[in-house]
Amino acid sequence: ILLRRLHKGHVGATLEKLNLPRHHWLKEVEQAPEKSTVRRMKDRYFRELGKVHGELQSLFGEEERSAIKERTQEEREKLATAQEQRELNNEALRAYRMLRPEAAP
Repeated sequence: ILLRRLHKGHVGATLEKLNLPRHHWLKEVEQAPEKSTVRRMKDRYFRELGKVHGELQSLFGEEERSAIKERTQEEREKLATAQEQRELNNEALRAYRMLRPEAAP
């Protein structure tokens, strides 16, 4: 068991000069004797997660990876066209509001 002595330096001397009441159990405090169980559980979880991640990466060959990348590129193109359409709609609404400020949006 590791013990840590508190208030042995300047702070302790100042407290003694002031004659403040101090608890005797504050003189020595036990340090944590071992790693936290939560820390061990977290480390174990991340190790398992890393293994599963590696196993999932090894499932796909080059053909599967290229097929997945192509699909994501097509989806990106669809998202880009949808975003462009939204921008065009916003611009049209802005122009309409400038031409007819009294109209409801």
